[in-house]
Amino acid sequence: MLFYKNSIWTRKKMKKITCKIFSVLSILIMLLLLVPSLDCEASIVSEQINGWQQINKDGFGSKENAGIRGIEIFNGSVVIGTANFNDKSGIVLDKPMTIRDFLFEYRENGSALNNYKSNGCEIWAYNETAFRPIVAENGLMSPGFGNKENAEIGIIIKFGDYLYAGTRNYVDGCQIWRTNDLDSEWENVIDDGFGNINNTWTMEAQIFKDYLYIGTFNMRGTEIYRTNDGVTWEQVVGNDSIMKSGFGTHKNFYAWSMCVLNDILYVGTNNGEYGGELWKSADGVNWTPIISNFEGALYPLDFTENGGYHGGIRNMVAYNNELYLGFTAEDTLFNFGLKKFERFKIGIPIALPKKHSLLRKMKTMGLEIYKFNDNTNELTMVIGGLFRGVFSGGFGDDYNEYPWSMNVYNDVLYVGTSHPFSYDIVFERVGFLKYEVTVKVPIGGELWRYDGTSCGQINSDGFGDLYNTGIRELTVYNGKLIAGTLNVKTGCELWKCDL
Repeated sequence: MLFYKNSIWTRKKMKKITCKIFSVLSILIMLLLLVPSLDCEASIVSEQINGWQQINKDGFGSKENAGIRGIEIFNGSVVIGTANFNDKSGIVLDKPMTIRDFLFEYRENGSALNNYKSNGCEIWAYNETAFRPIVAENGLMSPGFGNKENAEIGIIIKFGDYLYAGTRNYVDGCQIWRTNDLDSEWENVIDDGFGNINNTWTMEAQIFKDYLYIGTFNMRGTEIYRTNDGVTWEQVVGNDSIMKSGFGTHKNFYAWSMCVLNDILYVGTNNGEYGGELWKSADGVNWTPIISNFEGALYPLDFTENGGYHGGIRNMVAYNNELYLGFTAEDTLFNFGLKKFERFKIGIPIALPKKHSLLRKMKTMGLEIYKFNDNTNELTMVIGGLFRGVFSGGFGDDYNEYPWSMNVYNDVLYVGTSHPFSYDIVFERVGFLKYEVTVKVPIGGELWRYDGTSCGQINSDGFGDLYNTGIRELTVYNGKLIAGTLNVKTGCELWKCDL
């Protein structure tokens, strides 16, 4: 009798469980039907590529060389530029601080640009056997080309017989230097932000129809200049040209990316209010909007089906005869301690027990990658959305907010990501109404490969060091993929792997 009753109870329970499972599966099937279809098979690379090797000393011997910024092959060597700064705020990740320090020091000063003091950007050269200083201590020229306000190398690019380097300088405006021999001193060709000190940063460079184009950071609207001899420069986006500064709006303050495809020059921006815009030009002077709220654009800034805005177009590459656009994550988070350029994002705790992990409550969707076909004018999502595994936003990890670097080699697209913010704060009670706060280290940057069909991660997060929060630059040298990181604790790192 007992067995009979238990059997009835078991059957009833199993029926309820089966109904629940069927309901959950039905919901998942409905959600999957809403996901945009892929034009490629969503297979995953199962094994990671081994053999990564760090090839430089952290920060080239100085932790102030926090990030790789600019990389180019020139005269048989890899030439690497750095961002050099020292955070004077005294705030340290993963180190407990008082509530007062957190509220008044970290919020007010922890991310403020005026706390970052520089010894001057540096340039190094690597020939697969050794590194040598070019613009650095014991180099041919002193750090920052003799000016400590030149805190960062924004771009390095070969044009003609010369190697050009552009700087970030918030005091005097950006500068451009060049050399035709790494064993010779550099020549200054642009000073004072092209005559406008609001051009504080050289953001991106591209060669198009025998001209070198350089885009700037300018809070009054990005400007773009070009030259065919390296000495005489012409403004092609700005108030002295046909297209006004910021492509008609000061909100486009970055010319964040450039690419040439099928004899057309494309420029991607960061519109500080609405997200990334895409513009094209056949002659480098007259411009047509592709993604923009500007009249005549093919796609408005809220071009997705859900009407959401995207972040800036951080990178662009030509791949499989289409233009691949890397968008930063859409910022939908509550901002705590809002600063102009750098924001710390957290959720709001309901209560503070003895130890409370304050994870963010609202999430971005992660970085996105779209492809644009200039023959059909079709814009197709490659990485983004939900319920698509590694093809979801951020390659399935919404903490991957930036497609910080992109490169193509042997029909494979490589993407380096960045986790720019810490998303976890730990409050711990250490006494009566007394708490300590620890801002945790962000997750290390990831490196992904995509071959048009499958994609997969090919490094461990941060190459095993979570302080490598982003992979800033990628290049290929002698059949090896070289990745450069941002590391604010011990200095930037360079890693290489056989392809």
